Amino acid sequence: MPDKWAIGQRAEVYIETSDKKNTIQISPDYVIWENKVCGVYVNKNGRAVWTPVETGLRSLDSVE
Repeated sequence: MPDKWAIGQRAEVYIETSDKKNTIQISPDYVIWENKVCGVYVNKNGRAVWTPVETGLRSLDSVE
């Protein structure tokens, strides 16, 4: 083993299992749940309006 390795060390690994084209990805922080329905706030005529959305694939930093 290399000198700087030790038994029992841990790593966080992500394996891409799917990839979709032509999707919109946003931060999970922007997804808001209201009455068990997920949605986002959309600018409609200068006003923030909550709009339900259907989400897809998720990662730590994005949601379809």
